[in-house]
Amino acid sequence: MGREHGGLIGYGPELRFDVQTLTEFAADEAHAPPGGFCVAAAPGPDFMAIYFDQRQRIEQAPLVRLGVIDGVVVSYPEHSSYIEMLFGFAFSTKCLPRYDWAIALRSAGVRPASFPDSPRGTWLPRFRIIAEQLGFVELPGSGPWWACFERDDAAMMLFEVPGHAPDVRVAARERKRFANLVELLCDNLELTAYPGSLRQPS
Repeated sequence: MGREHGGLIGYGPELRFDVQTLTEFAADEAHAPPGGFCVAAAPGPDFMAIYFDQRQRIEQAPLVRLGVIDGVVVSYPEHSSYIEMLFGFAFSTKCLPRYDWAIALRSAGVRPASFPDSPRGTWLPRFRIIAEQLGFVELPGSGPWWACFERDDAAMMLFEVPGHAPDVRVAARERKRFANLVELLCDNLELTAYPGSLRQPS
């Protein structure tokens, strides 16, 4: 963590992960969370903080956001662990930009996901099967909610919080290979391009 986290931009400028900001945030009684939660990322205005959920007292505590419904504090899953969040962000901000072509894909939202060899409502198992069939290798460090794959000419990842639609990224060196990968994933996982996310050589 330390003082520099310029590469960690998965949440944009609204969240801070540096020690000084977290310490100041935690010391402010207005932000004091209920027992069992410890701040992991401090927000800017109108943005929710991220907390370690330490209620189960496990070393790799999941990360959550907190909300209040009818006076009751409710936690919403964000990442399976801090280490896996950092690995996924490192892949998306350091590995994918090395390729000339890239795009983000999302669920078309027409109907709940239902694929062979996958529990209903999930994309991750099917994505892994497709990636392996295409000759991609999953990188060590991919967590249970991340699948980060790479081969010589391309890379792709899928992040899926249980019960939510996935965030999918595809990157490649050559336009034709890139277009083929995007089409294949869109057709087989019922995805569509996220508007404005295409990156191409200038």
